[in-house]
Amino acid sequence: MPNVVKFNLPLVAPGSVIDGVILSEITQMSPMFPPVEGLPDEFWKEQSCSNCHEWTQERLCDQANVYVNLSGQKSMEKPHPFGGILKRNLRQWAMGGCE
Repeated sequence: MPNVVKFNLPLVAPGSVIDGVILSEITQMSPMFPPVEGLPDEFWKEQSCSNCHEWTQERLCDQANVYVNLSGQKSMEKPHPFGGILKRNLRQWAMGGCE
């Protein structure tokens, strides 16, 4: 049975840096690797995602819906700075109506 993912509930992602993080606060975290290959460290290391993205619940829902519509496609396979577990949680969140 898939996890219930809600915007203001801790994520269940055992062994991941996002385990227990609230989706609404994830953009305050620093990525594990550069979001764009070749990006100098000063632009991403110890920087929060919110420095480059203006994520709101609505915008994050739009992105999550991309993962629903393209599940199993290239977008799900492409590495994410928080790992594929975030994409899977976002997809589950979108499938639940982005609540």
